[in-house]
Amino acid sequence: RAAQRSAPGIGSMAATFQDCIHRAFPPEQPWALQELMEPACLRIGISKTLGFGIVVGSTLVKLPQVVKIIRAGNADGLSPTSISLELLANVAAFTYYARLGYAFSTWGENAFLLLQNIAIFVLCFYYTRRIGLQFLLIVASLTAVGYTLYFRLLPDILVPEIVCTELALPRCRITCEEVAGGPPLPPSLCRRP
Repeated sequence: RAAQRSAPGIGSMAATFQDCIHRAFPPEQPWALQELMEPACLRIGISKTLGFGIVVGSTLVKLPQVVKIIRAGNADGLSPTSISLELLANVAAFTYYARLGYAFSTWGENAFLLLQNIAIFVLCFYYTRRIGLQFLLIVASLTAVGYTLYFRLLPDILVPEIVCTELALPRCRITCEEVAGGPPLPPSLCRRP
């Protein structure tokens, strides 16, 4: 158990949180709420509370803009390009975190922002009377990006040997898992085998 508590990473944080809950609320015994005040448990409790607070808050971030567009009956001042780019960022973030199995409190805001940005995207194209080929191409492209990232369908990248030698990289093949999931790319490349 001590190894679980001191090990960094997502799994150890979840195990420590569960451990804190089990110690504070043991079955068929009086509650030991002072366990929740231990620094490790307090840190994790604050982190979880903030994470879920951000998720709850994100459900309302774009809602006023959606309501304003509907009430005005137009999308004046909105750039379809910027909305499409923001939607692309939401799709990438959502598929990255959801696929890796992170806790909902770490990526839930991306899910709600994605839904709200989809609504703004559709309303913008509807009110500017651009629902046609451009709209369908953007939707198809976003769907393809999401599908590719979620299912890790990117091909491996072969770095030229001379670049690997100059940068002292331990290997010259970058896999999809390194790009779309797992540790950040630079540390995973610099790690010695």
